[in-house]
Amino acid sequence: MIPGLDGLRAIAYFVVFFYHIDYLRFGWAGVQLFFVLSGFLITDILLRMKETLPMGKYFLKFYIRRFLRIFPLYYFFLFLMLGISAWLILIDYRPLLMQVLQDRILYAFLYIYNFFVASRGHQPLPFFDHLWSLSVEEQFYLIWPLVIFLTP
Repeated sequence: MIPGLDGLRAIAYFVVFFYHIDYLRFGWAGVQLFFVLSGFLITDILLRMKETLPMGKYFLKFYIRRFLRIFPLYYFFLFLMLGISAWLILIDYRPLLMQVLQDRILYAFLYIYNFFVASRGHQPLPFFDHLWSLSVEEQFYLIWPLVIFLTP
């Protein structure tokens, strides 16, 4: 690991954060920087694991670490949004917006929200704007370990 990369990732995070609160206009640059740095760091981890682990342990260790890092909080959030939106529909609070949220949540559950956003154009939805990037990240995690393992 190269010292300072975590600091650079923090800067990328803050650029995105300040974009979302309408303080900066170039949040896309923070997203791009974060993706590049994350890809670099994940590649380094995978290359080190490839040198020391057989194929089964290589994939198992990588995917268990990713699962424990992302899935619990991600799916807690999605189930929470599903429950809250169902309750808000029942009490007739902004039922059209809540129905839109429920219509989109399946894409988030399957980590294909980025394809949904790309196919429909960006239509902001409170609490769901960030899910496209998590979908991209999970799709990367699905493919990249195999590419690294099979590449000499």
